[in-house]
Amino acid sequence: VTLRAKSKEYGTVKITPQQAFVKICQDELTAMMGRSTPTWRWAKKGPTGIMVVGLQGSGKTTTIAKLT
Repeated sequence: VTLRAKSKEYGTVKITPQQAFVKICQDELTAMMGRSTPTWRWAKKGPTGIMVVGLQGSGKTTTIAKLT
């Protein structure tokens, strides 16, 4: 991310440094995770683990409570 932020890749488009940072992070996450939507793989036995990620106060616990 640091190398891409220092490169000229986003230099020709008029965006703020904050917008460039968000775009770089989005591109990197997409590259790591892929563009396709994965299918659920439920555990054959026992509980299925699901990781929920988000900033503090973004509603992770509230969303999880609504799943039950």
